[in-house]
Amino acid sequence: MVGFMAYKTLVEKGVWEWVEREKPRFAFNSLLLDTVIGECLDPVNQGIPSTAGMVHWVWEDVHVQVLEMMQPQWFVDCRDAGRLYLALLATAPVVDRERVFGFGGRYSWSRVAEILKESYPEHADKVAKLKDQGWDETEVPNQRGAELLARLGQTGGWRGLEESVKENAESWLKLETAGVTDHKYSQFGK
Repeated sequence: MVGFMAYKTLVEKGVWEWVEREKPRFAFNSLLLDTVIGECLDPVNQGIPSTAGMVHWVWEDVHVQVLEMMQPQWFVDCRDAGRLYLALLATAPVVDRERVFGFGGRYSWSRVAEILKESYPEHADKVAKLKDQGWDETEVPNQRGAELLARLGQTGGWRGLEESVKENAESWLKLETAGVTDHKYSQFGK
């Protein structure tokens, strides 16, 4: 994951250098998303991919060593992320030459586990027992993202962690209710 993150940073740096040098007439922005959690649009056909799949790891008590390597940080609900892309592409006045932080709120995997246990007490004994690693105290410039969400009518700010985790869980519960048992829940593997 460190290599992947470094690669993304280098790509963004290179693109910004190109924009500065070539001065294209089109708008250019970058949207920086942290961990994306929330409802999956089509769990039957897409599974529960990426970091949303990691929430399922907590539910299934698998890959705990990977989850515990990840320090508490920021997350964004998948709908907030989608709305931010829309705001950057299709709202007026035009947004141009901005780096927008799509960081909705702080999270930790141990807090995700607590939310799952509280929301689904019948499954609580099967949820991963993760060490509490504290909370990310970093301040991030996410006000612009909230302003862009407000342009699209989301005036209450960012979606919260509890809501995002619950709706993420509903994605795989829909699969289970539909009888889909032999399915990849995550691109990282179950």
